[in-house]
Amino acid sequence: MRTPPESAGDILDAGAPGLARLTDLVQSLHALGLESGCCVADVRARYDEERTLSLPALADDAATTRSLATSLGRRTDEQRRLLQQLDESWDGSAADRARAELTATVRSGVALCASLTDLAVALESAATAIAAALREKARVVGELAEGTVDGRTRDEIDTIVAGASGGPHGPSPEEHARWFGNPPGGNLGDPPGGDVADPAAECRRWMEERLVPAVRDAVDVVLGACEEAGRRIAGSVTDLATTTERVADDAGAAAAGVSGAGTVVPVVDDGSTQHGPSDPPNQGALLTVPGIRPGERRREHTPGPVEADRRQDENDEGGAGVVLAEAGPL
Repeated sequence: MRTPPESAGDILDAGAPGLARLTDLVQSLHALGLESGCCVADVRARYDEERTLSLPALADDAATTRSLATSLGRRTDEQRRLLQQLDESWDGSAADRARAELTATVRSGVALCASLTDLAVALESAATAIAAALREKARVVGELAEGTVDGRTRDEIDTIVAGASGGPHGPSPEEHARWFGNPPGGNLGDPPGGDVADPAAECRRWMEERLVPAVRDAVDVVLGACEEAGRRIAGSVTDLATTTERVADDAGAAAAGVSGAGTVVPVVDDGSTQHGPSDPPNQGALLTVPGIRPGERRREHTPGPVEADRRQDENDEGGAGVVLAEAGPL
């Protein structure tokens, strides 16, 4: 059983923790009146803009197209074998015309099979390339989840942010001295953990000098990853559209070539035609071929008088028409 491909949403979810971390920091800056240079809603929308892409649908289309190409290839091979049988059992001008028309049909089938295979490859390539572009974007953004700033870990950053707002969960005196040095007015020789004149001000200054630039850089990283993914996806879609147009043109040209190859018209079997053991009624399209009798359909080539008989049969247009069963429609 074929494993269904990941959806675009599933792939982007891998980077969601990094995006959530960034947006939390942006909101914290905004709450303190610090400018981050971006809007949270805009960043989220930019990251999620490919969620509506249906990678499973592309993969299903590729599988269906490849299956159709395989089926057409088998039918074309069958037509080719019937054409070889025709070469062995029928000669003359009428045979030449029928052979030319059937050869054109087989040739068109081969060309269409190749075009369908190209389309299947293009669909598969597009699905793979789009998924790869989304994974790279998710990877880059996901790495922001545990990013450090000025050597401060995620938990330490959260503590400093809490301290900047004057909350109870800010840095302890020991942490303040370790992270920011001695407070203003303190002496270099003072032990860590001394009184801090204004810990909230120290935390806010660190955020202005360190965190705000880091957040702006992180926003640029996210937007850059989105831009690169969009460029790669647009290129894949363009390549797919080009291949689709070419396949459509090739199919139209093949159909036009078959329709102009001759004047052989399929006839409907009304049940009055006598079928042999290998010609069951209502099996495939029926082609009326003049100039050959039923008994001669599988006649072996033999030297001598048979050749003269064949020439006589070619001119015998008064005989009953023969119905030659094709392998079926392409």
